[in-house]
Amino acid sequence: MYKIYEQPFDLKKLEDNVVIIDVLRAATVAAVVSIKKPLKYYMTADEKKIRDLYNKNITSVTIGKSTKDKSFFYSYVNSPSQIWNVDLKDKVVLHRSRACGGMLDKLKDKNVIICGFCNIQAVSDYIKDSDKDWDIVCCGFNGEEPNDEDKYCAELLADSVEGDQNQIYRKLEKSDSVICFTENKLEYPKKDKDICLTLNLISFAIRAKENVITIL
Repeated sequence: MYKIYEQPFDLKKLEDNVVIIDVLRAATVAAVVSIKKPLKYYMTADEKKIRDLYNKNITSVTIGKSTKDKSFFYSYVNSPSQIWNVDLKDKVVLHRSRACGGMLDKLKDKNVIICGFCNIQAVSDYIKDSDKDWDIVCCGFNGEEPNDEDKYCAELLADSVEGDQNQIYRKLEKSDSVICFTENKLEYPKKDKDICLTLNLISFAIRAKENVITIL
């Protein structure tokens, strides 16, 4: 029923229904943004696309970081804790994510669900109820390399969850991706690690269709 793919892998192997996992941090940011009821929420890895959409609506809230166009500044970095108290209701949100957004760019023709520890039970319930076969894609580090947290999340999802919160912390505490948050830097606040590794922070699944993200 489920197949797990880690980076790097052949996209041609994917079937129609895909769960993409990006624990740190895009899936969690997507959950936090979605619960705030934006007018429209768009995620991509394409810097030019973000800039073009912003120029059409300069009141848009932007999330992410520039790697090429240093003249374009984002409202917030890709951080769930930094947008936690931000009012996004009825606003257009443009989110740049290299890993999750990059995967969405490649899977425009697929039925895509976004998952992290934050909504893993809701996603598990949704895909079980769908009575379909699902491919589970671990976005990995920058969408290029495997990482421990996405793999572990995928394994729990494939096993229909029943995860233990303390076990997640113990298993991932030495992960390279998690360690970078221990110094509590502005771009990598320690709170992000705690939020992103929390089980079932929200109770809904999230769909992405042609880069537009909505609650199911």
